[in-house]
Amino acid sequence: ACVVVAHSAGNAILREYIRKYGTGALSGIVLGAGESVTTSVSLGSGLTPGLLALAPLITSPNFIDNVQGFAKFVDLSSACTFDQSTHDTFMSANILPPSIVGAVLSFIPGPRIGPPPVNNDALYASFNKPTMIAQGSVDAIVKPEEAQLLQNKLLAVSSITPTLKIYFGIGHLFPLEAVTAFNADLLAWLSTF
Repeated sequence: ACVVVAHSAGNAILREYIRKYGTGALSGIVLGAGESVTTSVSLGSGLTPGLLALAPLITSPNFIDNVQGFAKFVDLSSACTFDQSTHDTFMSANILPPSIVGAVLSFIPGPRIGPPPVNNDALYASFNKPTMIAQGSVDAIVKPEEAQLLQNKLLAVSSITPTLKIYFGIGHLFPLEAVTAFNADLLAWLSTF
């Protein structure tokens, strides 16, 4: 069994993995900087207005608009300023074709793209492994209160008591912005099971 650490949109991927395969192959779950959505219909409700305002740029078929949108996304992602090399690396790792971004952001008003709505309450009720939730307090991508909402949801519907870690003064990229604190918290949490 392994511990899986999901961050941002990776939380949605992990939810779908657990929906399909269950938690049997996992020994622990870390959910970082992700939405607490109950159904896919509410996907996007936990995102900040700053990110939603970038949707026209990061889904634009115009290459210049697209690149400018992702540059702004990178700037929103951190509460600190990265050196140019780190900034460029993060940008190149995140820039996606507009059609892919459009599918990911299918919750924006307009024709629905993607799978039909699913209820995540039953999924969250199946969480039976140690779970840690982590979030930066000044995240400008995912609303910081989403971490508490997710903890409350798991407490209400599952048999686990998730650990909640909030990194104060830190943005969406808490694993990079607070690497020492996050690694220490992760190691401490891992030692509990």
